Amino acid sequence: MKKSILAAAVAVMLGISAGDALAAKYTEPKQLDKYLYEMTYTDYDYAEYQAAIKKIIKMPKFACSGAHNGNYFGRNFDFCYNDIPQYVIHVPKAKDRYASMGLAYCFDMKLKEDMTDEEWQMLPWTMLDGVNEKGVGISINVCPVADLKFYMPEEGTNPGKEEVDIATVVRYVLDKAKSAKHAVMLLQNANMIDNFIKNPLFKDSGFSLHMMICDTKNNYVVEVWDGKVQYVEDNVMTNFYNTLYPKYTHHSTGVERYAILKENHALGGTSMEGMKELMRKATFSFAYNPEYKPARYSDFFAGHKDETGKEITLEMLKENPKYRKMATDYLKNLKFERNNPDVWITTSTSVYDLKNKKWNLFIQEDYDKCYSFELKKK
Repeated sequence: MKKSILAAAVAVMLGISAGDALAAKYTEPKQLDKYLYEMTYTDYDYAEYQAAIKKIIKMPKFACSGAHNGNYFGRNFDFCYNDIPQYVIHVPKAKDRYASMGLAYCFDMKLKEDMTDEEWQMLPWTMLDGVNEKGVGISINVCPVADLKFYMPEEGTNPGKEEVDIATVVRYVLDKAKSAKHAVMLLQNANMIDNFIKNPLFKDSGFSLHMMICDTKNNYVVEVWDGKVQYVEDNVMTNFYNTLYPKYTHHSTGVERYAILKENHALGGTSMEGMKELMRKATFSFAYNPEYKPARYSDFFAGHKDETGKEITLEMLKENPKYRKMATDYLKNLKFERNNPDVWITTSTSVYDLKNKKWNLFIQEDYDKCYSFELKKK
């Protein structure tokens, strides 16, 4: 029997996608909800990601919030109100790899039935958040780079060292880190590159990524600027450079969400339910309610222009009531509907118990419906 036929036969017996038996190995996605699937990846390779990303045609911007308190880690993934599903990914323990679970998203914005082989191979690398068997939690958010000219050096942060694309950092940390401190050390010693920002359809947005990494004892926000991996101890992360806080850039977003999570931070350390309620306070659709206080100007008005065509910046919103009124008027006329590119919601809220390696997931801002998962090493 030829190797390819044998591999496909084994894949079928194991419930692994036969078409990718010689590449990434994964179980058939199980649908949990209209916009949620669950699957297990038993094998994947960074080279597959490198090849796949060159064929991806969309690389959308997203927002997001993260908070850590003791045993609990919460994360909101904020994105446009569309029909694109997310994927619960399980990875068993293997040689040189810890077991993990977390949430992935296809950055090509495809329905499950439209996914290509390359996108299935890429999926385990494009994780949004997760936890591993060592209790290390991590998530990625966007942050503005254009204002500060903090684009990643073309050659990366440590040429010649092991390459880690910033968009794959969740996968890398979940696989390799035994603590939050260890994760930071791994990233500082790796050669971080940024294919995410190189994508021509994404680069014009002026945003790159930063990450929150935590365990039961420590929490760090890790960012790349001045050609180096930098970090600061912080328990809340939204969409501006924490290493430079309290300085904001013209296009910093999530300023109000950061303040809300800081003000109510103690709630998140009480239980998984407490962390859910903390993250619920930063739900993105609140930004579209003109009556909600405080107004979330930095969320919903980023990228808008005034009557002269000048882009409205965070400073303009803060300093001039004219622009704040423009924002309020905009909200009154906005039609909140699915697949309207101007409307965003919190498409998922993840709450992790880092000590017990449990995960509660809420999707599409439905906090009455919970999907629960527990990490398994095998």
